[in-house]
Amino acid sequence: MKKLQTLRTILASIVVLMTSCMGGVTFTTPQPAGEKDLKEIPGRLLGRYVSEDKTNTIFVAPNLITRVYDLDITIHKKDIDSTMRLVGDTLIPADSDVFVFKRVGDSLKTHIHSVDTLYQTGSKYHLRKQKGLYYISEMVAENQWSVIQLSLSKGALTMGSISSLESIESAAEIKENTQDTAVLNNYEVNPKQFKLIVRNRGFSEQTKYFRVKGKG
Repeated sequence: MKKLQTLRTILASIVVLMTSCMGGVTFTTPQPAGEKDLKEIPGRLLGRYVSEDKTNTIFVAPNLITRVYDLDITIHKKDIDSTMRLVGDTLIPADSDVFVFKRVGDSLKTHIHSVDTLYQTGSKYHLRKQKGLYYISEMVAENQWSVIQLSLSKGALTMGSISSLESIESAAEIKENTQDTAVLNNYEVNPKQFKLIVRNRGFSEQTKYFRVKGKG
């Protein structure tokens, strides 16, 4: 069952990547409010980082941060359980996008390549720093910004996102912005409230990446 669990993890990660942050927790303004935008990505962050589970790589350049999924997946047909349907060469996980595999004997094979821009200077992004932590705000709609947290320690880059609605609302008694009822889970916070969110581990949904030495 270990192979099946790995497959589910990979497919779930790819789906999250393709659907971006829409539908998750967002803020009405870039965060942290009151902090100035960095003109370029600090040199200490530059480099290539591979995720702990080896499923994706983050490339950090002076003006661009991208996350790349580039991997081969091979599974045996017997590892497909009732939560997945195989129609022709298409594997359809429950409540997910579809993935096209090539049949090779009793196995299914596919290659996944997907590039996600996490930050780009002079675009719809803001990069700010507060107390040794970096924050990337991406505009996903008018007055709606998704925010991720970055930290670097001993060559390990940690990317954090908001783990739950409760982690925000319990941190500072923050109420959802209801001015636009079409936008769900969009919060208006002041600088003090945002600091409380960080202090109370609001960005606890974390993925760790390890720096790769050399070029690339």
